[in-house]
Order: sequence, then C-alpha cells, then structure tokens
Amino acid sequence: MDEQLVKEIISVWPATPKAPAETVVKFYGQPNEATVNRLTWYYNGPWKRAVVFKEEIPHDFPRAAR
Repeated sequence: MDEQLVKEIISVWPATPKAPAETVVKFYGQPNEATVNRLTWYYNGPWKRAVVFKEEIPHDFPRAAR
C-alpha cells in the first residue's frame, strides 16, 4: 500500500481513531488494504486480520461516562 495514500486517508480521520491508526502503522507497517473508512492488515502476528476503523464507537462499559 502506498505510504502517502495511507497518510492522506488518516489525516482526515477524527482524533480518536487517528491516533491508534498511526500507532498500528508504525508497529506493523503499511496496511494491506486502505479505504477512506478503514485500514486492514492480514496475518500480522497471531491474527487473521487486524482492522482500524474511522468510525468512533462509544464504549460504555461498565457504565456510561458522565
């Protein structure tokens, strides 16, 4: 995957998913697939695939934040 394209895709993501996306790219290198909504790596480490999504999903566990 083209490094510049991945940087352009991540640059317009919100801050919350942008930080982990940059961290995963630094650790595993360029993704095998990149779209405007997600980055995907295949067979990196013990996983069949790893995906970082642009969409922010609230996690209210064990309860909602105040």
